[in-house]
Amino acid sequence: MTSNVQNIQHCVPFKGSDQVIIVNGQGLPIKSISSSSFLSPFNSNVTLNLHNLLHVPNISKTLLSVSQFAKGNFVFFDFHPNVCLVKSHGSDEILLKANLSSDGLYKFPSLLSSPSFNVKTSSILVYIILL
Repeated sequence: MTSNVQNIQHCVPFKGSDQVIIVNGQGLPIKSISSSSFLSPFNSNVTLNLHNLLHVPNISKTLLSVSQFAKGNFVFFDFHPNVCLVKSHGSDEILLKANLSSDGLYKFPSLLSSPSFNVKTSSILVYIILL
């Protein structure tokens, strides 16, 4: 999920009444659904894809579904107390690295160095949520 429309490629308007429900119970409308992709900052020969990317204009953080990302990219997440590594299922190669932030979420600052990921500086980090 992202609020930044510039993180989105191949956007299709969302039809339906589904909403994203946040912690306080409030429902946030979904404006569109899309896909996006970016190169691994650790291996420029590996493209990682974001499928079913929701544009939710009122969400405060860009969120990544661990299970959907893992299934869609044939990767796994290796969680440690202060770091999370995203590794290739086939080779155990590190493709992404996230650091634990003070708010308890893992952030991927390395995506900034990926020229294929269209990110504005106002939304430079990706957060992981477990679903």
